This record gives sequence, structure tokens and C-alpha cells, in this order.
Amino acid sequence: MLQVQYLIDDMKEIVEIDEDLEFIGIKHNHIHFMSQNDAEVESNHLHAANLFEQSNVIHAGKLGLVSGISIGVLSSIFLFFYQPFGWRPEFYNFVLVTLLLSGFTTWLGGLIGISQKNYKIEKFQQYLNTGKALMMVYLRPADMQKVLLMMSKKHPNAQYLATNSALDIRLA
Repeated sequence: MLQVQYLIDDMKEIVEIDEDLEFIGIKHNHIHFMSQNDAEVESNHLHAANLFEQSNVIHAGKLGLVSGISIGVLSSIFLFFYQPFGWRPEFYNFVLVTLLLSGFTTWLGGLIGISQKNYKIEKFQQYLNTGKALMMVYLRPADMQKVLLMMSKKHPNAQYLATNSALDIRLA
């Protein structure tokens, strides 16, 4: 799936865009809005951006997982060669160390990420601070042209910002 992002000026246009997207076949739960006033978005029966869209929890968790696996493998190598505290070099011991360290660092990364703005959204924060809203539409690549065409014809004031993968696959 793709995530298409638009910047929209006012609530009236947000409601109209939501209805137009549903009319062309985009499911209501695939359209999310982020603004300074999420209560206003929800009062119009629209989906406000969720925690995963607003924070960096997924991205930071993945970085934690990659770090934990690396640290776990390096720790296992250290334990294999130095065998401290009577450590016995058996396969399940190495797997256990790697799993424990990767689980801990994934959890730690998620804790850090939950306190950060999503890196995909952060660059648009200045617009959100001025009262505009960010619309995120999740769609199949086959629906992309249909959405872009409808938006350019019916809502020329909506500013196209970006198209991203809906999956958070960036690791650096």
C-alpha cells in the first residue's frame, strides 16, 4: 500500500474530500487526518491520525531490533571465546542471549520513538502549526491515478505533499 499526503486549509474542504474519496472507492478507514485540533476532525466523523502515524514508535523499534540483534551476536561471540562465569558454549545459550538483547533494545527503541514525531510527518509540522490539516490516504498503487486525478480536478487548493510506502521500511 501507498500513503499519499495532502495539505488542506479548512475543515469544510476536509469533509468534502473525505466524501469524494469514498465516492471513488477509497474506504473510509483508509483516510486519516492530522491537525492541531483532532477533536474537530473526530467531531466531523473523520479518522484522526493514530499513535503509529503521529509518533516514531515503529521506526525506532525497528532500529532497536537491528541494534539488539547486532549486540546479541557480538555478545554471543564474546561469550563463546571467553566463557565467563562458567558459561557453556551451547547453541541455545547464544540464541537466548540474542533474543533477550534484541527484545530489550526493541522495547527501548519503541519507548524512545513514542516520544518523537514521525519522521514522515515532522517536515510538515510548520504547516500544522498554522492551522492546516494533513491528510493521509492509504491506497493500492492501482488507485493512485484515480485519486490524483480527482484531487486535481475537484480540490485544486489541496496541496499534494508526498507519496510514501505505507510500511515503515527506512532503517537509517
